[in-house]
Amino acid sequence: MSNEADKKENLVESALRPKLAIVCRDIGVPSETFIRKHIDELYPGSTVTVCQTVQNGWSTAVPCLVLGPITPAEALNEPIMKRAEIFLKEHGVSTLMVEYLDLSVQWLELAKRMGLRIFPHAHGYDVFTRLKEKGWAQRYLRLNDSDGVIVVSNHSKERLLELGLDQEKLHVVPCCVDIPSGPMQRKNKNVVRCLAVGRMVRKKGPLLLLESFRKASMVNPRLRLDFVGAGYLSDEADRFVRKNGLTNLVTLFGAQPHDFVLRRMLEADIFLQHSLTDELTNDQEGLPVSILEAMAYSLPIISTRHAGIPEAVSDRETGYLVAEKDTEEMSKRILELADDQERRHKMGSAGRQYAVSRFAWNVERSRLLDIMNLSDPASL
Repeated sequence: MSNEADKKENLVESALRPKLAIVCRDIGVPSETFIRKHIDELYPGSTVTVCQTVQNGWSTAVPCLVLGPITPAEALNEPIMKRAEIFLKEHGVSTLMVEYLDLSVQWLELAKRMGLRIFPHAHGYDVFTRLKEKGWAQRYLRLNDSDGVIVVSNHSKERLLELGLDQEKLHVVPCCVDIPSGPMQRKNKNVVRCLAVGRMVRKKGPLLLLESFRKASMVNPRLRLDFVGAGYLSDEADRFVRKNGLTNLVTLFGAQPHDFVLRRMLEADIFLQHSLTDELTNDQEGLPVSILEAMAYSLPIISTRHAGIPEAVSDRETGYLVAEKDTEEMSKRILELADDQERRHKMGSAGRQYAVSRFAWNVERSRLLDIMNLSDPASL
């Protein structure tokens, strides 16, 4: 068969294949690279997206319906539902995967009305912070009417089971990452470069991470820290660095594109993250993608025993885990790895092997398509 005939046949198959709609609140948020991956790569050729806003000039080749802002606690009004219904019918959508549980509740009625399968996808704040707000626990019980609820960690699953969601509805699928080809080989250098990646918000613990690094750098002046991320604690982090005389040791890069982060991972020796439960909002992590990416890049991890992190980081094998807020123990672990290149290499290699087997993108993709009973286009 000629190449032209092959192309025509593929187009026909794509046109006949049931379509998937990725429904999300915003697209283009720098910290939500997993949403972009779902849109662009989960079900190529058969995906559309519905969102409320598009940020940072983000663009995609898939058909996109932008609805405008919608208050989370409100049901979709009839004009919005009609616009969405016309769009979904026009593109032959059979299945919705809705990013975040609070948004998913709004889409249950339309899915039922149109006879569509719907799969809410939980991430982090929606499992913990949102449930502290009045009325959301009762709303979430309606998710038992969905076709399945996807969560990124067993920690999140347990919370939803406690709430009253049906066990058979819950599927644990970590957000996964691209695995670079070949393990990373790092040379011994005059400095030991630590890397932290995450929003400057309370649950990411940026100030506790900086304090841990400060203590370690007082003992080992070869240490350096690159910190990528921005948020409402950015100014306070900058003041901490200046006040403690760390301007020659710590670089705060602010928010940066994903490619920038990956380049920094190539140059780093140790990955740091001090996640904790936000005492004001109860916000917690799901399973941070930045940690999974660092493992894929053969970096040893020093992080906290928080939320889904222990499901990825094996203490003393792929890195170290410390208690939340324990800056003394974190600084001690930084010093141990800074002084032992062989241990860094051993832990980084073990982490990469674990990432390849469990957190590679093809693993997540295959699992999601299986849960939603969608045929892999690559196998057709």
